[in-house]
Order: sequence, then C-alpha cells, then structure tokens
Amino acid sequence: MFENLGKKVKNYSDNLRQGVQGVLESEALNNQIKELSRDCDKLYIKIGNAFYDQYQDNVPQAFAEDFQAIREKRAQIDSLKESLRRAKGIWICENCGAENPSDAIFCIKCGTKKKVVQESNQNSSVAGYCPQCGAPYSKDDVYCGNCGYRLPAPAPAEQPVSDSQTVQNPQPDQQTQQ
Repeated sequence: MFENLGKKVKNYSDNLRQGVQGVLESEALNNQIKELSRDCDKLYIKIGNAFYDQYQDNVPQAFAEDFQAIREKRAQIDSLKESLRRAKGIWICENCGAENPSDAIFCIKCGTKKKVVQESNQNSSVAGYCPQCGAPYSKDDVYCGNCGYRLPAPAPAEQPVSDSQTVQNPQPDQQTQQ
C-alpha cells in the first residue's frame, strides 16, 4: 500500500514538475514574443516619423487626411504644452530648451536672455522698452516693472513755433562793446 502511495506521489510530483516547466517555458516564449512585437512597433513608429518628415511639404494624396490629422494634433499638443507652462509658471529657453521660472530674465542653464513677447492689446500703449531687460513699459512708468531699472524720462514733445512766437536774438549793444 505504501508502495502504491509512493508511486502515486512520485507520478503526481513528476506531472506537477512538467506542468510547471511547461508554464515557465510558455511564459518565457510569450515574453520573447512581446519584446519582439514592441521592437517592431518602435520600428514602425520610426519609419512613420521619417515618412512624415520627408513628405510633410509634398503630401501623397493617399495620406492627406492623416497628415492633416497629425498637424491638428500637434497644434493641440503645442497649445496644451503652453497652457501647462503657464500653469507651472515657467518659460522654455529658445536656445537650450531648459525650463525656467517665469520671473527669470535669463535662462538658468545657458544664460540666454528671455525673449519678450509683445502682446497685442489696444488698451495699453507701449512707450518703449527697458534698456536694461527689454521689457515693454508705458509712458507713465518711472521704473521698469520687470527689473526695477529707472526708465529714461520721456523727451518733451516739440511743438512747432509760429512766426508770432519767434524769439528774436537781441543784438549786442554796440556801446557796451566799446
């Protein structure tokens, strides 16, 4: 009886071992398939990007809708990125691509000066740009709101002089010169 029980336990353990080996082997093969599929997907993306870059100015008719969809999606992405930058309070350096705090005037990575974007607003009149930092200022500003630099006083407006307002230079008195 113990002999039969021993044979049954041995058969059971052999079957279990074979089953576990089969599962492990199947899992290894599935992992290899997934990895190779991911590699293929990366190559498809690489080919697709290269195709798009090569033909974006001369779009093949068969892909016109897809190219337009890509342009629209990229515009949406750019808009969302700009919204994210505003929400985070940062600006991106045009020279090196580094993120900078919105109040920084120069890039914290490469030192490039922040490009001042002139906003079109009819209610605000730009009298000039700060000689220190390049920020716009209005005619009533005494100091730059961006860097604190004391702005140059506005030049007085020249008014035309009429003939009746012409000041005659007095001639020197001839008697006092003698």
